Formats: sequence, C-alpha cells, structure tokens
Amino acid sequence: MNATDSAEKQTIASRLVDALEKRKAHRGFMSVLRRAAGEAQPLRAYQAFSNLPNGVRDPVVQAVAMLFARLPLHSKTNRNLGESLAEVVARQFPRTGKNEIMVSSFDARFNRLMTARSFDELQSLLLRLWPLLEHNTISVDYERLYGDLRNWNENSEFYDTKKRDAVKIQWAKTYWSSAQKRDKPEEEQA
Repeated sequence: MNATDSAEKQTIASRLVDALEKRKAHRGFMSVLRRAAGEAQPLRAYQAFSNLPNGVRDPVVQAVAMLFARLPLHSKTNRNLGESLAEVVARQFPRTGKNEIMVSSFDARFNRLMTARSFDELQSLLLRLWPLLEHNTISVDYERLYGDLRNWNENSEFYDTKKRDAVKIQWAKTYWSSAQKRDKPEEEQA
C-alpha cells in the first residue's frame, strides 16, 4: 500500500466514525443499521448507508456501521480487535476452574474468526461476537477496525492476501499473548 492509499483509508475511516458519532443519538437511524445485518428491510438500510461516506458502495463501511450501531463506544486507542476480544475473556471469565470450558469455547470462536474464508463470513462471525463486547462495555477503535476489515475484504481494490494475513497475525498475536498471561498461575505473573 502506498502513502496515498493509506491516507485515503484513514480519511474514509475518520469521516465514517465522525458521521456515526454524530448520528448515534438518532435512535431510528441506529435501529435501521442494527437491523441491516438481517436485510429484512434492505431499502431502508441503503437509505441509512447513503448518509455515510461511501456507504452505498463499500461493504466495509456497511459492516463497521452495523457493528457501531450495536456498540457505539468508539475509542481512538489504536487497539486491534484481538485486544478487544482478549479483554472480553479477561472480564467475563475470571480465572477459576469452572470458567475453563467457557474460555476454551471463546478461544474456539476466536479461532473460527481467524479462519473465515470470505469477508461475508467474517462479517457474520463478528456480528455474533459483538454482543459480548457490548455486554462487557468494551470500546472499539472503529477507525482501526475499518482499516483492518478493508484489508480483509476480497472485493476491495486494496485487498491482497498478504495484507489480510498481516491483519490476522496482528489480531492473533494480541489475543493469544493476552491468553498466555491469563493462563499463567498468579504467582508466576507477579
């Protein structure tokens, strides 16, 4: 990716997040975006998407908008999704013996996310994981998420398998490094 591509991606991402932040108090707009995942009312969804930069043409903008509508907590932390999902595990499943099954189930869901074969499959898996972020009130850097998903979208002009794999590696590194810390006995962590 050259510098122009990177600047364009950042501009679209920041304009998208600004537009979503301005509209997050608009209950009707956010409701349409939340329901857009099921496409029960695709016409209304596209009407809502038309209020976002590149919203009608860009499936990544649409995906980020649907996720934002479910959890409108943007945080410019530059944290990737692996870090946010690791925080879900840390908050929701404190280290006790009875939570080991739940943690391994969540780890399996994360692994499934990493093996998504298409952008549509990834989006579907993200929509199923998002309620856990919402339940634990974990903010997301939606600008970073936009950039990561844009690199994952096989229909994007910016797509290439190396970029997608780099995103997967970043997410996995941060998720599993947190898992390694949480799995150590408490006396070793001190």
